[in-house]
Amino acid sequence: MTSQFRGGLFWGFLCLGLFFLISRIHACENAPYSRYQAVSNKSFALLRGSNGLISDKIQISIQTSQTSKDEALQRSFHKLVLDTSPTNIAIDLWVQMNRLRSSDKQEREEASQTLSLILQALKKLEHPIDTKLFFNWYSTEDGQAINKDSISSVDNVHLALALWTLSRVDFDSNRAEQARALFEAMDFSPFYDPTSGLISGAMLFSNGRWVRSPWTYDYWGSEARTLYSAGWALHLFQKFSENRSFITKAAEVLKVESAHTTSGKILKTWDGGAFQLLLPRLLLSEERYSPAMATSFENYSHYIVDQAVLKKYALPAAHSACNHSVQEYIGHSGSPELVSNLNADLLDPVKRERWDEAVTPHAVFLAASLTPALFIQPLKAAEPLGELGSFSLFDTLFGWLDSYIVSGQDKGKAVPVVLALDQGIILLSLDSILSEDRMSLSARELWNDPTTRHRLQEFYSTLEPRLEK
Repeated sequence: MTSQFRGGLFWGFLCLGLFFLISRIHACENAPYSRYQAVSNKSFALLRGSNGLISDKIQISIQTSQTSKDEALQRSFHKLVLDTSPTNIAIDLWVQMNRLRSSDKQEREEASQTLSLILQALKKLEHPIDTKLFFNWYSTEDGQAINKDSISSVDNVHLALALWTLSRVDFDSNRAEQARALFEAMDFSPFYDPTSGLISGAMLFSNGRWVRSPWTYDYWGSEARTLYSAGWALHLFQKFSENRSFITKAAEVLKVESAHTTSGKILKTWDGGAFQLLLPRLLLSEERYSPAMATSFENYSHYIVDQAVLKKYALPAAHSACNHSVQEYIGHSGSPELVSNLNADLLDPVKRERWDEAVTPHAVFLAASLTPALFIQPLKAAEPLGELGSFSLFDTLFGWLDSYIVSGQDKGKAVPVVLALDQGIILLSLDSILSEDRMSLSARELWNDPTTRHRLQEFYSTLEPRLEK
């Protein structure tokens, strides 16, 4: 054996050993996130309705009963809201798509069966006349539309993106074709006003016909910006899909604001919430297309950690829309410093007092999907929070509860509610965290497809000068 050959063997074994060592370290770092994923998947399944669609919300109950030896916790739940929305259905589709890639055969089979149920239910749902878009709410019992006078543009864009993703990744060709057919039938053109360049928040049924609602999405710092970016990438506005003024007008008219915080420059959102800032990032990986957005996301992750220290919170100061009590969902929730200057609601003393009253775990996980290592210890420390109020923020059966109250009369309590949307966002964030490329499934597919990647690059490069200001 020559010395050169022995040297090659040495370096080969060394590299192999380093590879296994790094893999082992990576697995240890991700262990807490893997545990959260397993519990959250079980919790999410509890929301399943009888027609296969996911219910919106459940309340959990934990009772203590005396046994001959010790105290035993009895856990139960009941559904608070039996209905579901297109966004809930979209989240559900993404969750099941991720489970299809599990190393566990039983989990893959369960996910496959659930996907079939969801698509079967979707095909049966009632549509508004002359469109294959979806109403705002449907029953998870009989599939009936709850309200037939409104069609949400942002709810439908989430569902369209999920169906497009499913059509590309599903190993079942029949399901993939069904998803493709549902996706291609969804034309968003009626929402768009080519004169103003803005997208309406809804189509409303008025005087026997469908008309665009008077309110539009004209603010960039919102989850609704996915309508513009994904809408362009996926040709969703079919009548305007090759009209580049769709991009140029958006760059001109969308309002952009930034906050200059001690943690750096951060994009302001309408309510200052993490959901509005980070959900589009999770779905699209916006940081790959926009350096300005990448900086904002990174700064936000450090901002909520810094704010927790400043305010002496027991967990990162990630504020976003959530349940503040079992019966009370508050949409205007966020970090006051990051609220749009145009949002007059923050000036209302009653609303302002409760604006940052709750921290919601789904907001923490959205931030953790950017910088996982930064949040491992804070999340571990947050698990037992609220236990003095009967409920721990993290429950071994139900996963992360919807919120933890950090101020006001209920300070120190965890709210015993699980929302499909928020639990689903946690699961999507965890899938991104546990993926080597740190991308969600839809973001990866958009990036891997040359056409959608080019159109997203085209869109964000046009807006970048506005975002950099």
